[in-house]
Amino acid sequence: MPPKIRAGYPVPFLYHGTHKVGIAVDSSLVAEGMVRVVYLTSAFKAHLAWLRWQDNTWVWAEPTHDGPSAEDNPLLEPFVITVKNGRYG
Repeated sequence: MPPKIRAGYPVPFLYHGTHKVGIAVDSSLVAEGMVRVVYLTSAFKAHLAWLRWQDNTWVWAEPTHDGPSAEDNPLLEPFVITVKNGRYG
């Protein structure tokens, strides 16, 4: 059973073998083991991604790509600012 998560919560996850922290944007599917986060790429760009709950950890659910950019979406601006500033708690 995944932990309780709401929009704005930090979500640690595994990204291609690396530990990252994203900010939850859409937690409506947490009960089904899915959450959507804003996270930073290695180029310090904010992107969206779906994570899935597997073996007691959140893991990357989209293995083929990095997800769409979150940089220019005004609805995601608070999440982008939070993840870029590293303010998780």
